[in-house]
Amino acid sequence: MKKGKKIFIFLIVVEIGFLSGWWLKARWDISKMDRKVEKVREEIREIEKENERLQNMKRKINNPFFMEKLAREKLGLAKKGEVVYKIVPGGN
Repeated sequence: MKKGKKIFIFLIVVEIGFLSGWWLKARWDISKMDRKVEKVREEIREIEKENERLQNMKRKINNPFFMEKLAREKLGLAKKGEVVYKIVPGGN
């Protein structure tokens, strides 16, 4: 075989190797980006759930009956003339 033909075949083999490596790297990068995209989508779903929870809380806060219930339960407040009883667990 002629020297020029051997060099040509060698260069073709090197180029195929280079392109194969480049293709594998590109596939790996795409796979890595797909995982990142899925992670961000999951974060978005969690943020949307939290946003909906906060929107529900905002609607409740604007409801006077809810605010009264919250004041009674959390703060122990009562209307004028009412008596509040608290049950305290025994320390036996």
